[in-house]
Amino acid sequence: MVSTLRLAGCLASWRLRVLAGLTLLLVTLTSSAAISVGVEPDPPRQGESFRLAFSLEGDFSTPPDFSVLEEDFEILARNEQNAVSFVNGKYTRKTTWVVEVLPRDTGAVKIPAVQIGELRSKAFTVTPRPTPSSASDDGLFLEVEAVPPAPYVQQEVLYTVRLWRRYELSNASLSEPQLSADALVKPLTGDRQYVRERNGRRYDVVERRYLIYPQESGTVTIQPVRVTAQVLERAASLFEMLGRAVKTRRVDSLPITLEVRPVPAEFPAGAHWLPARLVRLNELWTPESGPVKVGEPLSRTLSLWASGVTSGQLPPLVPQAVDGLRQYPDQPQLQDTLQDETHNAVRQEKIAYVADRPGPRTLPAVAIPWWNTETDALEYAELPSRPMAVEALPGTERPTPPPAAPAQAELQEPVPSATRPPEALLSWRHWPGWFGVAVLAVLGWAITTFWLLKRGPRQHAKPHAPMLTPVAPESTARAMALLEATCAADDAAASQRAVLAWAATLWPERPPLTLDALTRRVAPPLEAALAELDRACHGPTSSRWQGSALSRALKSFVIPSSDQKPGRPEGRDGLPSLFRLSEGSQA
Repeated sequence: MVSTLRLAGCLASWRLRVLAGLTLLLVTLTSSAAISVGVEPDPPRQGESFRLAFSLEGDFSTPPDFSVLEEDFEILARNEQNAVSFVNGKYTRKTTWVVEVLPRDTGAVKIPAVQIGELRSKAFTVTPRPTPSSASDDGLFLEVEAVPPAPYVQQEVLYTVRLWRRYELSNASLSEPQLSADALVKPLTGDRQYVRERNGRRYDVVERRYLIYPQESGTVTIQPVRVTAQVLERAASLFEMLGRAVKTRRVDSLPITLEVRPVPAEFPAGAHWLPARLVRLNELWTPESGPVKVGEPLSRTLSLWASGVTSGQLPPLVPQAVDGLRQYPDQPQLQDTLQDETHNAVRQEKIAYVADRPGPRTLPAVAIPWWNTETDALEYAELPSRPMAVEALPGTERPTPPPAAPAQAELQEPVPSATRPPEALLSWRHWPGWFGVAVLAVLGWAITTFWLLKRGPRQHAKPHAPMLTPVAPESTARAMALLEATCAADDAAASQRAVLAWAATLWPERPPLTLDALTRRVAPPLEAALAELDRACHGPTSSRWQGSALSRALKSFVIPSSDQKPGRPEGRDGLPSLFRLSEGSQA
């Protein structure tokens, strides 16, 4: 019995000692727990990534919070390593978190305190080693240049970035140029790659080019560009290759300052500023030659080509208006191309001219001022003036009355009827000619009266608009182009002439001479549009006519097989059917 009690007491004492030892061990581990931070390599190289190792002994389930590093660093990779050891009855667990970071700026960097569970690491500062100069470079550097260094405002500047390397790179990225003032930046397509030697060393060079157009004068700075890449240094032997590690490098270029000059005082005041290497102005006429007739459209295409500018810098080309010559400009066409390290631009504008009356006309000369950036001088791109003789269409000329016959000599001084003897007026020597004329007049009056009485009473015709002399038929396409232009200009009078000219191409044998006659040959909605045009030309309305309705109706118009509407009897407008069936084919 005593032995049993003694054994139980020993076991209880042993348990108490084990529990006390574990408690002491836990207290010791907790009291001595601290976060240690290491840097590798130490010190790191400027512009190169390095690793931060956060080590801690003990069991911790809460992961570290590395978000505080993202303000000054770019986190490239992270991993966790665990190690457990049991030496001399002592249990040890060590966790290490390794973070590869790349500083966002050069110079000294501060490593902030990192929270792991309830513990925080100590903050400290790391000063990287400076990067060697280009004369004794470490095999990776950037070179930049800008030509010209003192451009005019909006002048083209060629900005070139060259990456010199002696290492193998992967995942390389180059930032875009940023300027301190407003500027337009256009990258040139395609990088250049070649091999060069410098200071007795062989380099692989990658060249990228940009076109910069500064929009403000004064001092403008092109900020440094930056390349970020993973670098694998060349090994001298096979054994070195096995131990090489990939590092992320970041290299910045030097800034470049441009002295942008304003528009020179020699440039014409108020003119569109155009700095370029070369400018050309051309024109094309359709038709190229031949007489110009009233109402016929004449097309002119102006093309402005310039080297060293964008299409948005080219000025408008619409020339001055000419009296008696209506002009209808089309939307400009713009085009940009890249060639030989420069930007070429084209602006093309088409203008339709329509003469409203015959007579001589002169289109004024076109002169575009531009500044030659190669010779630094003012020049002009010019087109000479163009004389033009406008003729009336055949059949529209008004006959000139013949000059009055000269009076006989004895009648140069007529005698007033009050003083003329009455017997002179009743002289029989004047009767033979006048008597025959009088007899014919009486007979004609009698025949006309008899015909009218026999025909019977007729209703008076409703007055219509005055009839126009038909124009010579021309191509339907040209007539439609003119009609579309007049409708776009909301010109009722010109549209009336144009629509009758267009109708003459559809019914050349019997062209309608009035809008009312044309209205009776078409179906809605063209009928309503023509009636509205007729009211605008000859009615009492004071509102401005809009040509959009007529333009839409023309697009839906289908050329009929006859000059009548379906369902309307022949002869309403006094015109027979355009196409008749032969007697043998009639049912």
